[in-house]
Amino acid sequence: MNNNYRIILFDGDKNDRALLSLALKSVLPDSKVLEATSAVEVAHHISSGSVDAFIADPIARFGELIAVTQDIRKRYPACLSWLFSSEASLPPLRDCVGRGIDGRIKKDSSGFLDLPHLLLQRLKWVEELKERLPLDPGSLFSSFFPAAHRLLSETG
Repeated sequence: MNNNYRIILFDGDKNDRALLSLALKSVLPDSKVLEATSAVEVAHHISSGSVDAFIADPIARFGELIAVTQDIRKRYPACLSWLFSSEASLPPLRDCVGRGIDGRIKKDSSGFLDLPHLLLQRLKWVEELKERLPLDPGSLFSSFFPAAHRLLSETG
């Protein structure tokens, strides 16, 4: 199992980025956690290599975040995208459907502890899918199917 993931944290609060980075490294010690405060920094990280997960706080810039997520998915279709924000800043689920958002979680003490484990579980599912389907689906159908690929487990 690969544990060398590249994860981008897109958040304007340096303390939240640092705390989430520590939480991610405690669960995924071999992963590279890249921090970004602007879409330009995110683009820089994307251009320097593949990205396995993108975690962002959408505070009042949900439209920009969706555009960034869709750009990442065009280049890396299997990249996971998570929203991590205060409950008041999280968009409703209906606004996330069809926009490339894989999960959303509240930015509170339990969220900082739960997100790394949830992310690891999803990253393992993506790896399992890649093992089952050795062909790179992004190279053939990325313009037709821009969403990430997922597995359904026994529990759905």
